[in-house]
Amino acid sequence: MVVPDGLDFSTITLRLGKKRCQSPGSVTHFSCFRCPVTNRWYMGGVRLSLLFVFALSTILLAAQPVRSKSGNHLIKNYDQFLAFRDDYRTRKLQKTLKINRDSEFRLIVPNKCRNQGERELRQLAAVEVFEESYVYVPSLCLWIEAGYDETRNKVHLDSTFINRLLDDFDQLIVYHIHVGIPLQTSGYFPAYSDLVSLILINAKFFKQPKTQIIHRVVTNLGIIDYVFRTTRETNRMIKRIERTGLGEFVAQNLAYFYARDEYKERYYAKVHQCEHLIDRDRENISKCFPMKASIFLLTFRN
Repeated sequence: MVVPDGLDFSTITLRLGKKRCQSPGSVTHFSCFRCPVTNRWYMGGVRLSLLFVFALSTILLAAQPVRSKSGNHLIKNYDQFLAFRDDYRTRKLQKTLKINRDSEFRLIVPNKCRNQGERELRQLAAVEVFEESYVYVPSLCLWIEAGYDETRNKVHLDSTFINRLLDDFDQLIVYHIHVGIPLQTSGYFPAYSDLVSLILINAKFFKQPKTQIIHRVVTNLGIIDYVFRTTRETNRMIKRIERTGLGEFVAQNLAYFYARDEYKERYYAKVHQCEHLIDRDRENISKCFPMKASIFLLTFRN
């Protein structure tokens, strides 16, 4: 089970900051510099075109997320990324994905693409006793630890850090591990708090199709993807929230609404329908998918 940090719906705020490279030193209004991450020229923090024409959309809108050509390049330029610059945890490079219960450090695993990283997470799920969470950056083949307060049956998700990552990257995959063989069949599935966590992180970006945040649970049987399906009901709810002037708190309001017992019970009713299949043979878990529960859709792969 993954628990979003700050689950107090009255205080959670997900922010999308400005996306731009910072110069190494102070930048005057007319100074120019080359960004070491994007290798582009900037004037006063705004990228120059070949004809020195400032694009109006560049001035009025947030710039595109900063990109790096390789994991090694990122390692040398951590402080160019907002999430790392403000991170309270010390970065610690690793060659393989591990469980880390020391909140003083944040594990970073560069140069490991998705398939290899998922294999390592499957191995951890089979042998470890504490849960863990990682964020994967597809454009860099980079894995970043995003969990804290790890226990045998839950891990807190550093959603503040994840939202800061979205200042630099528009595609992320959030993983968390369910370890060992659970005492109950439901332990193979995302907890309902996992689905609520998805809403808190993703709802901010429903109207930004370029921003893609995927959520996955890793078990020793396979990997479960779970998504929030926008429906007429959710679209009407979002519009009502925006009309009240609380558009900044769409995520909190949606999470509060779908955290109600009736939706939680619908989900676990679907999970319990699979119990007799999995109890006979755990490999039957694939027959439970795709699973639809109210606004959520879950899929499975080995």
